[in-house]
Amino acid sequence: MRCKPLYSIICLLLVAFLFSCSKNAVEFDEQLSNTRALLSIDLTQNAGEEQVAIKTVRFVIFGNASSSIPYLDVNEFHEEATPLETTDIKAVIEVKGNSDIMAIVIVNEPAGLKSDLDNIGSLSDLKNIEFTIAQLLNNSKEEIALMPMTGIKQGIYVKPGEAVNPVSMTVERAVSRVDVYLQVTDGGAQTGYINGSTTVTMHNLSHESVLVNGFGNMKANALLLDKTWTAGSSDTWIYSSAADAKNRRLLCSFYTSERAFTDSNKPTISMTNIRKGAQPTDVIGVTRQELGQITPTGGGQSQDFEGFQRNNVYQITAKVGKLGIQIVRVSVESWGDPKNIDVDVEL
Repeated sequence: MRCKPLYSIICLLLVAFLFSCSKNAVEFDEQLSNTRALLSIDLTQNAGEEQVAIKTVRFVIFGNASSSIPYLDVNEFHEEATPLETTDIKAVIEVKGNSDIMAIVIVNEPAGLKSDLDNIGSLSDLKNIEFTIAQLLNNSKEEIALMPMTGIKQGIYVKPGEAVNPVSMTVERAVSRVDVYLQVTDGGAQTGYINGSTTVTMHNLSHESVLVNGFGNMKANALLLDKTWTAGSSDTWIYSSAADAKNRRLLCSFYTSERAFTDSNKPTISMTNIRKGAQPTDVIGVTRQELGQITPTGGGQSQDFEGFQRNNVYQITAKVGKLGIQIVRVSVESWGDPKNIDVDVEL
């Protein structure tokens, strides 16, 4: 399941110099290889989606991309003195003419990878570059100020005799996010969290990932992690049927890398000391509740929750009522546009 990426790179133009037609494809590519072209890239944000500050942008261009030996044509790095809060970024890059060009865009690359990215000599080098989310988190908190994003476009073709060859491509966040919500149900029910006591633990997350996806590669045997959030304040709320009632509230968020699940390492959630009543001692929790099935909203056949995909938000909702706590919903959406796919799990 793929969701809509965060940004669209639109109106990516290849402006080729004029040259005579060749007699065959081999001769054509030989001529193209000596012909410079201008690659014009406009980076714009889709309407209604979250702004992301942009500090750096890297453009990597390969020619003969489908061959056994693609050649590196361009590796340009651009850095702003201060992060841009806009996504109106344009660049014009000179490339060699070719009938099989691949363009890669890397936004907000992790600082620790700059040397590796500066020195890539082949497509294989780029495919093998990995990063860890731990490098991105602010002061060990689940916050990322400069979100890394990547995109790939293959099969770009500079045609002889045509001044403009437009194509389009997209970039998306290189991580996934898990949001955990607490929702109160039933008339008179009450829930909340307690400072220093309420915890949420996500089991079997991962922080290791390849930087650029799109080649069918994914980090294998990534180290699995348990990440815990502890409440830093207290709050309680009672169920209300009012139209503007906030019965469902965000507790915490976690970042995780993309990975495919196996039967033995699916993600699970534990929660402790969730308020379930007016008294401080009225608390409940769950232990390693598995998130294993996906059911489309409104019905339909359930399917296995098979993995985390980058640029997706996974929303887990724990419902607290008079009978206890249930993990009843995990919705999956892109960072912006809901896909209305839920996971229903009952204790």
